[in-house]
Amino acid sequence: MMLRFKLHLFLNLFCKDFTDITNKDDAEVLIKTGEDAVLTCKAKGNPKPVITWYNPNITAITVGGNIQKYTIETTNTITVVNDTYGHVTISRLIIKAVDPIVDYGTYTCISFNSIGDPDSHSIILNRTSMLKFN
Repeated sequence: MMLRFKLHLFLNLFCKDFTDITNKDDAEVLIKTGEDAVLTCKAKGNPKPVITWYNPNITAITVGGNIQKYTIETTNTITVVNDTYGHVTISRLIIKAVDPIVDYGTYTCISFNSIGDPDSHSIILNRTSMLKFN
């Protein structure tokens, strides 16, 4: 009984069982046709969040899928804030040589872990204006 109480107390004090995307203000990326676009999703949580990307057709983007088109770079760090232990996962989706026919649109990242509810964030990839102002 005492061991279970201590474990419960430890989990409540030092672990936070959630996943939360923290860069939801980043809602749009503007890029010229033919350039590489970088979309970023940053999530915190414990256990460590896993981030999955979806393209505008709502198809999961996987490493090794269309390897010439997409790259996903992921970094993970451990944090302790106010005696709360957690993880920060940053996932960068790199879309190579943006094609105006298939690449512009809404991309979604979904962060989840084995305990908390998933969180999602949508980022619109738009064409930058070709107008030049002098």
